[in-house]
Amino acid sequence: MSPRRPVAGEDRYRALRAVADRLNPHFELALDLAYATGHRITAILNLRWEDVSLAPRHDAPFGTIRWRAEHDKIRNEHIAPLNQIARDALVNAQRERPGIGGAWLFTTEKNPAAPTAYRTAKRWLRKAEELAELDHLKGDGWHAFRRGWATARKAYPLKDVAQAGGWKSTSSLLQCYQHADAETVFRVVTEPAGKRSAG
Repeated sequence: MSPRRPVAGEDRYRALRAVADRLNPHFELALDLAYATGHRITAILNLRWEDVSLAPRHDAPFGTIRWRAEHDKIRNEHIAPLNQIARDALVNAQRERPGIGGAWLFTTEKNPAAPTAYRTAKRWLRKAEELAELDHLKGDGWHAFRRGWATARKAYPLKDVAQAGGWKSTSSLLQCYQHADAETVFRVVTEPAGKRSAG
């Protein structure tokens, strides 16, 4: 793993989740969505309730999120299905802080009409790392969850991972986001060709 491109996996997520209730309730939702969707924190912070659909459909039984082009680094507007973690997080947030239509999921007490700023989410993460007694991942804290999401899905076809995570290019996904990990490397050298497990 490159020290300039750290990867945050399940262990780090669980450690931060364990202290989330000691922070702003928005942090818990941001953490769950970063881990469960693999999207950039700026895109997450700019979600509106009208972007979220919890209605099940045949190809998305847990609902969907629309990721808007104007809040995406590469302006890739797309709709992606939710998984159980993301759905549960959104249902809980809706119950505790009801919102509809164009209301932001993440706001501040000073200005509820505007979304939470990136620097605020950065402070949340640093505080959570301190509470969980984790070393800070230098460079890009939140973005490490995007790499972790992509790396955990190496067993799936690149095109499908790119579609779900909002990448326009599979080359960017492969070169910058999916990383080798010790468990998979071990499987590569110990499992006979043609006997690869699904993940």
